[in-house]
Amino acid sequence: MTPRAVAAGAILSSQALLVAAFAAAGRPIGMAAAAACAACWLMVLARSAPGASACLGAALGLATLALLADAPAWLPSLGAGAGLAAWDLTAFCARGERAPDAPGERALLASRLRALALGILPGLALAGLLGHVRLDLPFAAMAAVAAAAVLLLDRASRRWG
Repeated sequence: MTPRAVAAGAILSSQALLVAAFAAAGRPIGMAAAAACAACWLMVLARSAPGASACLGAALGLATLALLADAPAWLPSLGAGAGLAAWDLTAFCARGERAPDAPGERALLASRLRALALGILPGLALAGLLGHVRLDLPFAAMAAVAAAAVLLLDRASRRWG
C-alpha cells in the first residue's frame, strides 16, 4: 500500500467518524460539513498542496462542534485522533519522502505508522479512560494537572521515542 493510499484512508476514516458523530446528534449540516472537509482534504492530498494544516483545523473544529451537539464523545475523539494521523501522513506525502525501492518505501511507511500509533493511541486511551471521570476541582488545579500531564508525556516521549 502506498503512503498516499494510507493517507487517503486516514482522511476518509477521520471524516467518516465525524459524519457518524453528527448523524448520532441529528445534525445534517454537520454531516455535510464533515463530508466537505473530507473532499477538500483529499484534494490537498492529490495535489500535494499546502493546506493540510487548515484541513486539520477544520476537522478539529468539527469534532469540537460534534461534542457540543451532544454526539457520543468517543466518535469525535476517534475522529480527532484519525485526523491527526491524516494530517501527519498528508504532510509526509507532500514532502515526498520516498525510498529508492519498494521494500524501503514500505519500511519507511511502517516506521511512520508505528510512530503515529505510539503518539496518538495513548492519548486516545487516556481520553477514553478519563472521559468517565468527573473532578470538581478549581480551574487552576485542573490547569496544573494538565500541565503536569503534558510535561510527563513530553519526558516519556523523549526517553522512549
